[in-house]
Amino acid sequence: MSIQCGQGARKAFDYENTANVERVYTFESSAPDRLKLREEQVHIPPLAVRSIHLVIQAQDTPGTDVIFIFINDEQGNNEECLQFNVHYKRM
Repeated sequence: MSIQCGQGARKAFDYENTANVERVYTFESSAPDRLKLREEQVHIPPLAVRSIHLVIQAQDTPGTDVIFIFINDEQGNNEECLQFNVHYKRM
């Protein structure tokens, strides 16, 4: 995703519970000072999709941040890891 230097942004992605039972997922950023999750814990009904909202902090210099979102189940086991490439550009 591309973001203008000096401005933060709000983005979202969809996450699906593929199980036949309600699941509780915990989302954690590898760089919480640069990318925060609006909801750290989300209850998702069986076979449903929920939007997960991100808040990206402003950065004044151009460059790219590689940030991971770790998704864990109710027991704290890692279910998935998503990589976000945040490109800060002068526009």
